[in-house]
Amino acid sequence: MCYIIEMKKSEHEGLRTWVEIDTKAIASNYRAFRKIISKKVLMLGVVKSNAYGHNIIEFAHELEKLGIDMLAVDSLVEGLAYCRSFEKAYTRES
Repeated sequence: MCYIIEMKKSEHEGLRTWVEIDTKAIASNYRAFRKIISKKVLMLGVVKSNAYGHNIIEFAHELEKLGIDMLAVDSLVEGLAYCRSFEKAYTRES
């Protein structure tokens, strides 16, 4: 699942390619899976390989907001990048 979460037209104007992620679809998919699995089952969001090239940080944060139980990354580097994103977020809010 994850990426550039919602680009304004001005941000991709003139570019030949870009990715737009529908956060409503992510939420809808998340809720659909939650409905079919037992409440005792934990859900793992796979964001490995930079969320398949779509920005691990933004996608993982979106899953966190929805209540995902765990995230899977493909390396220590990705895990640390994700953890550091929280440090930056808290620093900006202070």
